[in-house]
Amino acid sequence: DYITASVLFSTALAIGNKLELKGKYDNIPLLWLVIVGNVSSGKTEPLKTCLSYFINKEEEAFNEYKIQKSLFDAEMKKQKKERDASLQPPIYFQYLLNDYTPEALYDVHTINDRGLSIYRDELKGWLDDFGRYNKSGEQSTMLSTFYRQPMQINRASKEPIFIHKPCIYVSGGIQPDILSDLAKDNRAENGFLSRFIFAYPDLADKQPYSNKKLNADSLMKYHKYLNVLTTIPEIVDLKLSNEAELIYANWYNDNAEKTNNEPTGYLKGVYGKLDVISLRLAIV
Repeated sequence: DYITASVLFSTALAIGNKLELKGKYDNIPLLWLVIVGNVSSGKTEPLKTCLSYFINKEEEAFNEYKIQKSLFDAEMKKQKKERDASLQPPIYFQYLLNDYTPEALYDVHTINDRGLSIYRDELKGWLDDFGRYNKSGEQSTMLSTFYRQPMQINRASKEPIFIHKPCIYVSGGIQPDILSDLAKDNRAENGFLSRFIFAYPDLADKQPYSNKKLNADSLMKYHKYLNVLTTIPEIVDLKLSNEAELIYANWYNDNAEKTNNEPTGYLKGVYGKLDVISLRLAIV
């Protein structure tokens, strides 16, 4: 379950906003994933391994950024008339954000407009950070990004930022004992919690010792697979075939009936979000 969820998520992140399913509402494979498991149950490694392609890309990008930043700083130390006027400050392209300020998230997204992920080994830490730097309404902002509502940021002494269609994925793990913390601060009632998909296997015990390892060649080929997706140059429009739309319509109607018959407000929200999540998974 952990591996499959991680493969689906990393595939979705690699696609970013470059495959768009056109219909009544437009969808990209934007997912919020939670891996649920006890300490030492092995929940961390599958997601970390599947995201290793992005981690490696960021390391390469950061090393190149440092080199270019050094060259840029050296150029700026020259007399103005001696500087290369065409030289621009270097940028650092990121896919994964761990510890960040809201302002940093906006800045990174202006550089990477195809899709990035908030990635925390323990997602509770991400939620605890809401409001850590300022009362900027991070939770409300994240609610809006799930449906790609425009983000407009005005900051003192800095240029304003406008992101027309945000593409912010979320991934990480949590322990069953603190799963209820995801619902705090009105997150069960306002639809925040129902935006997540959960990988929570029935068998989540720590497993016996095994010396089996992931084949290095398989991982290399997996990285090549992700690289093909991350290098899709332009947005490709998709649509459901007639057969697929009929299947979706039948499922949608069954799910609508389940939603209407559900007495619990929270679960109504969960079923409602599945209309969108199912289409996003279909893209993947």
